[in-house]
Amino acid sequence: MSKEAQMMEKEILEVINKQLPASSGILVKKRLEQADQLQEQVNELVKAKTDLEKNRNHWKGKAEKLKNEIKELEGYRERLDNIEKRERDFSVKEHVIRLEEAEKRANELAGIVQTVFKSPVYRSTISGIRNIPVGKYGTITDAYNHYEENSED
Repeated sequence: MSKEAQMMEKEILEVINKQLPASSGILVKKRLEQADQLQEQVNELVKAKTDLEKNRNHWKGKAEKLKNEIKELEGYRERLDNIEKRERDFSVKEHVIRLEEAEKRANELAGIVQTVFKSPVYRSTISGIRNIPVGKYGTITDAYNHYEENSED
C-alpha cells in the first residue's frame, strides 16, 4: 500500500474510533482489512489476466507463423511433385528416343544385310555359281567350288 493510502486509513480509523463505539470500530477495521485483501486478490488477478493475454498473443503469433510455414511447405510439395512429374516425362522421352534410335540402327543394319545378301558376289560365293559378265549381251554362268579354292590356298 502507498503512504497516502496508509495515512488515509489511519485518519479514517481515528475518526471511526472517536465517533463510533469500540465494537463498531473493530467491525469497520475488519471490513477494511477484508477490502485490502480483496484489493490484493484483484491486483493478482489483473496481473494474471495480463500474463494470460501476453501468452495468448505469443501463441497466436506462433500459430500464424506455423500456418505460413505449412503453406510454404505445401508450395514446396507442389513444386517437388511438378519436378518429379517432369523427371518421369523426361525419362519416358529419353527411353522413347533411345528406342527410336535403336529401331533406326536395326533398320539400317537390316538394309545393309539385305544389300549384302542381294549382292551377286555374295550369292555366287554361297551358291558356288558365278555369273560372268560378257560384253553388253549378258552373263555366262560358271560353276565352281568356292570351298575347294579356299582350301588350296
